[in-house]
Formats: sequence, C-alpha cells, structure tokens
Amino acid sequence: MSVNAFINAAVFGQAAPHTRRVTSLDQQMLAMLLSQAARISTHLSAAPTGNPLTQAAVLQCRDDLAVIRSVVMHVLRREP
Repeated sequence: MSVNAFINAAVFGQAAPHTRRVTSLDQQMLAMLLSQAARISTHLSAAPTGNPLTQAAVLQCRDDLAVIRSVVMHVLRREP
C-alpha cells in the first residue's frame, strides 16, 4: 500500500476515487453521444402512443435518455 493510499484510507476510511482527465477524444465521443441521445428523444416524442404499452415504453426510453444525458453532462462538468 502506498503512503498516499494509506493516508486516504486513514483519513477517509476508504480509498479515494481515482479521477482522470477527460481527453479531447473522450469529449468528442461524449458530445456525439449527447447529440444522438437528443435526436433519439426527439424521434420518440414524435412516436405514436395510442397503445398504453407503447406509451409506457416511450416514456421509459425518454427517462433512460435523460439519465444518460445527466451522466454525460456530469462527466463533461457541464450544467444540465
């Protein structure tokens, strides 16, 4: 165990989370993921929802896309 790991364990009671910088390629990929999620959400809002099961599935998909968007924004250190 390194000295730094020992201090983190002693002070925080657990290992500190490792963070790494987001590379420009990661930023590009995350931005693309963000734009694709927005596009999918737009298409879902235009989907026919006459059937209650279809409506529930569309709402669940939009909720899932909102979670993806939130996580990507957090990784990019942006406000939603």
